[in-house]
Amino acid sequence: YILLFLSIFFISLSAHGFSYSSEKARQETLKSNLKVLAIYPKATKFFSSLFIVFSFSLLAYMYGYSIAFLSIWILCTPIFLFVIFLKNNLSPQPHKHRSKNN
Repeated sequence: YILLFLSIFFISLSAHGFSYSSEKARQETLKSNLKVLAIYPKATKFFSSLFIVFSFSLLAYMYGYSIAFLSIWILCTPIFLFVIFLKNNLSPQPHKHRSKNN
């Protein structure tokens, strides 16, 4: 089970790397302690991709290539969605109500 947890860890690292180096989040990342990730976005995306490939190789070692291909997508989807939900501001926006008389 340690390889599965390592795979999940590397997938979450890659999700955070992709989110910090995106164009939308670069300005916020430059203000934080992780500004190196925003200064070198191509290197961050490259290493994030390597983390996904490494986690795929861990899963392929455990389960074989066909199962690893499916399990990498099954593991990546909720982790990436969770990171997106953490990074985005999901507070409710006030709506302007239109009256039917106008």
